[in-house]
Amino acid sequence: MSYDQEHVEFDDYGIVAIKCMCCGEPVVVRSYIEVPHRSLPDKVVQVMALKKLPNQCEIKVQLSDGSVSFLPHCTNCRDTNTLDTTGATTLMHRGWEMELEHSGKDRNAIKELMINAKTKSITGKASAEV
Repeated sequence: MSYDQEHVEFDDYGIVAIKCMCCGEPVVVRSYIEVPHRSLPDKVVQVMALKKLPNQCEIKVQLSDGSVSFLPHCTNCRDTNTLDTTGATTLMHRGWEMELEHSGKDRNAIKELMINAKTKSITGKASAEV
């Protein structure tokens, strides 16, 4: 449908949420889980983890270089909307750029990496993956 909003939300600690590329509905959110402490087996610590919500699915798409990518969508948009390859390509590029920015890469390095990345475009849907 719209493909006009940011689909990944970051804060100082990493990803907060991943949203449907089409409608913006959250499909993956940050949560916290308890895991055993590495050196103190009787203790547990809370760590951040990404939790897939029940409405989460991915649409497998073919890219212009022959590779594939998996785009985050909600099950409603997967079942009811036509993939906008132009809008989804723009969001895919922006997501890659946001990830590089959040990783601390300097602006010139990001610019160089994105020149190559932006040569890739979505050519069509390969299949729906739940």
